[in-house]
Amino acid sequence: MDTLFDKKYISREPVRFLYDVHSIGFVFQFSKQISIVPILRYNIKNKSCKKCMNIVNTGVDGLHKIVYGPLFFNNSKINPSKVRLSIEINDKTKKVIFKKKIDVLEFSNFSRNIYYPNFNLTFAVCSCFNLSKYFEPGETDLRTLQKFNDVCKEKNPLMIVSSGDIVYHTHICNNFSSYGIQNSYDTLIKLKESKSIWSNYTWVVSNDDHELGFNNAMKDTSNIRLLRKKLDENFPIGEQDIDSNKFRATYFNLKDVYFITLDTVTERTLNTESGENGNRYLTILGEEQLNYLKNVLCCIIEVEGPKSLIFIVVGKSMFGSSGAFPDDCIKERNQIFEYIKKLKLKNVVFICGDSHFSDFTEKQLDNSDITVREIRNSSINTVPRNLSTSDNPDRYSSSYSGGVNNFGFVNVNGSRNKYNVTYTNYTLQGQQFKHTWKMEE
Repeated sequence: MDTLFDKKYISREPVRFLYDVHSIGFVFQFSKQISIVPILRYNIKNKSCKKCMNIVNTGVDGLHKIVYGPLFFNNSKINPSKVRLSIEINDKTKKVIFKKKIDVLEFSNFSRNIYYPNFNLTFAVCSCFNLSKYFEPGETDLRTLQKFNDVCKEKNPLMIVSSGDIVYHTHICNNFSSYGIQNSYDTLIKLKESKSIWSNYTWVVSNDDHELGFNNAMKDTSNIRLLRKKLDENFPIGEQDIDSNKFRATYFNLKDVYFITLDTVTERTLNTESGENGNRYLTILGEEQLNYLKNVLCCIIEVEGPKSLIFIVVGKSMFGSSGAFPDDCIKERNQIFEYIKKLKLKNVVFICGDSHFSDFTEKQLDNSDITVREIRNSSINTVPRNLSTSDNPDRYSSSYSGGVNNFGFVNVNGSRNKYNVTYTNYTLQGQQFKHTWKMEE
């Protein structure tokens, strides 16, 4: 993508997010008050089209979300193989202050006709970004962050999926002002080692304990609402409004592939009667969020059936004991598994972080023919852990990367309900683990 922007007007490059092929949005931060006119240009079958959007009156340092779409619908059977969009923003003098060209998903379908061509989706998986070493002296090692930036340029993922801990706020600012929190995001985004990943890709971010307070923040902690609000502003997760007193979760789909993000902090409640492993918290997701997850899974079943490929993005591991449900709230984890078995969902993949190492798990649930999988990628540039004994007996032993920073990529390729899914883990030294599986019937 080519990006042009005038720093006199736009003080920060936009964060791109894209949830389907019909609409594309950006979040801008403007450095002065102006009136702007966004323009959408697109070219299909060598026919050029132009659409002027509504005038936007900006604020100083205010965040503005501008959404382009839906592009158009018709009953044509023509399904273009590729669509290029040119996004422009002009000021009142018609000076171009922002321009970006985007190649929309190949084989995109802009008609209402049901059409299922081959689908090829690549997205990155990561968590635990950091600005400096808080646990030991010395400068943060940013080489793996640079490696992540370079591999993203090579693979051009549609999305970057982060399972939490974007910035460790509590170590950056002792007082939780909105200015201090925003400064920590801005500092991270301006690092030269990762300057292109923040604006050139869709970000899908679930929150974990470091964004939303101290490492063991509990329900109703005073700073949670403020921190969650700033996280939403920098990494918007959807079009819907989120109640300021409720969990931060959403779901969306790309073709027939579904993504669910969950919040493991806002409703987390300490179990004061017991501190034993597996019983540390009375709840992590909370009853309302558990019901939300169940309802979303039911919706997916109704639309796509039990074969659906579903990625659940959540901060805590479902299998390990380090930064994980089994170590903190085994009862809640088991409720999730029982519901997956009840719905006979055979293609659920959990994406999680927090543990500061990576692994891949494939496990058949007890008393069933249901297999669930988990991709655990954690620690782009926080201090990595290297456990002396395994915290997860169900992992692929060759998938473990302890003591080194890491990130991963997932590729979904094939036709409806017959996808091949490939997960590849990377460290600074390059590809560390790769595994491919087929969707189960």
